[in-house]
Amino acid sequence: MLKRTVRSILVLAIAAFVLPAAAQGTGESAYLPDAYVRGFGSYPVPADSASSIAKPDMVFFNINVTDFRGLLYGGMNYRRVSPDGKLKSYMFSTRIESLEVRGNFATIRAQAIHNGRKACMFVEVLDDNPSGDWARFQANGCMLTVVYEDTSGGLVSGDIRVWTKPAPRAMAFGAGAIALPGVTIGGKPGLGVFQFKAETTPWGPAGSLHYTDAPVTAAASANTIFVPRWERFVASGNRAEMAGPGYWNGRPAIVVVNVEDNVDPRLRYLVAPPPDFFAIHAKLAGPDIRPGAPEYAAKGPVVRGDIVVKAEPAPMD
Repeated sequence: MLKRTVRSILVLAIAAFVLPAAAQGTGESAYLPDAYVRGFGSYPVPADSASSIAKPDMVFFNINVTDFRGLLYGGMNYRRVSPDGKLKSYMFSTRIESLEVRGNFATIRAQAIHNGRKACMFVEVLDDNPSGDWARFQANGCMLTVVYEDTSGGLVSGDIRVWTKPAPRAMAFGAGAIALPGVTIGGKPGLGVFQFKAETTPWGPAGSLHYTDAPVTAAASANTIFVPRWERFVASGNRAEMAGPGYWNGRPAIVVVNVEDNVDPRLRYLVAPPPDFFAIHAKLAGPDIRPGAPEYAAKGPVVRGDIVVKAEPAPMD
């Protein structure tokens, strides 16, 4: 039983390191956290003795806090040890409350235990400043003004890493529907319903697409298209094009989508602009990639919903 438990822990630990690396390799930034602070090390703090020649205490700490889509995971611990190796104080987090990252500086707040009693933990870290990494740990009485412990210093061992997901340089996303010419349901035009997102990342294009006319067409002629990941994404001005391998009614297909962002629903216009535009084209892949392979195409102005295109700024001359 013990061997099985140890093996399970090892598998989870390996997965925690392998999955982020695999996500970077495939270009899927959706699997990456939004931010994290990871590190361990030690720094000296003056001893309680008033003597200027007294050896300093040493603080040893470990931090592993991750923000994934607004959910906070991980924990922190802290130990202060006297020069003769005796434990003078300790604290560890029980619940991470917040993580704020500004460049290479991060602030973490948590519920904690300090020397056996409940406290609030306040941590600041600096990653790779000119003098090296730096950390500060404080235990306080939460709503009370009392401070139980507050130490800081430059690291003499270990390393701290403060990381945030790079902002996309270009992005397109939207949800809504287009009218399908020649298709009527109960005297009303049929609709092609879509939802998509695409963005540029340091690891390549990311995003996905769901499209269907199943809600409004007969079951026998329904079409459903799904793209799990884009291979190409280009945005310029108010237009964007994305393409990648996907599935048309469950069969492998190459899918291309073109969109135009013409209307901002938050604004009022003196002269109504043309509506947003959505076009989709799917062609069966695999053994049917030859000329004449079955294709699906639909396009038209957006009659419901909205499309947003944020293009990468043009390079300066």
